[in-house]
Amino acid sequence: MKIVKEYSHTKIAEFIGKSEGTIRNMMKKSPQAYMEIIEKYKKHLIEVNIMNQKKTIAVISFKGGVGKSSIANIISNRIKNSTILNIDFGQIASSVNSATTIDFGASSEGEQALSEDHSVSEILELLLEDDECDVVIIDTPGDISEEFLDIIEKVDHFILPFKPGPRSSNGTLETYKAIFGEGYISGHHKLSVVVNEYVSDEERDQEIRAMKEAFALITLPDDLKVDISYTSLKVTMVMRTMEKTASSIDTLSAKNKMAYKAAKKRFDALSDDIIEHLELKRA
Repeated sequence: MKIVKEYSHTKIAEFIGKSEGTIRNMMKKSPQAYMEIIEKYKKHLIEVNIMNQKKTIAVISFKGGVGKSSIANIISNRIKNSTILNIDFGQIASSVNSATTIDFGASSEGEQALSEDHSVSEILELLLEDDECDVVIIDTPGDISEEFLDIIEKVDHFILPFKPGPRSSNGTLETYKAIFGEGYISGHHKLSVVVNEYVSDEERDQEIRAMKEAFALITLPDDLKVDISYTSLKVTMVMRTMEKTASSIDTLSAKNKMAYKAAKKRFDALSDDIIEHLELKRA
């Protein structure tokens, strides 16, 4: 069995923590073992390439008050080189977010809104061209607005938060059906569903189980694949403190570690789940 060298033995050696001589000997004397390492290295290169790509993530829900902006802010603080693009005309997110935030449709007193001279698509393209921005997290309005439609085909992945209870659950199903079932997008996308502000583990598990069953009944277009994961965030009053002071959980924890220990653990766990599922880089 003759093996042709495909990759630098230096890179392969670094990948598995062995010497180049070991790799050369393996190529000659143990071709099967060598090819197994090559396959693992190929997979590694694909994963690295995916991680290095610019990504656009939309936080969506047709139900207000489910924590879209708060969750966008939490995860943006944990993602390397990320920016929040707020396209909800009804709020100025930059005033309460600790993460880098651009308000498209809203403006502070005395400032001009970006929407007056630019399309949201133009702003998104400028962000993605910026060397210091690898991930754009889009904080969306509570409907399929013209601005959202302008960029929906440029969205790679989605985050869909909801709170326990029939009203929020129904709004979540309407959102899922509209975004994924009505032909607005195609291709392969990932979706992180977040049960936000649950009280007990039993309540969380029940909500996730019910949502999985409801999603399974919704027919998606043949040209669309949605890879869904589920995560959660337990109810905490710390969220209000973060918004009031425009502080991240890391900033608050640095000032008083014991007071914010539990909240930081929950926020980090939520962020880690989403970062892993959407294949993002941690800050």
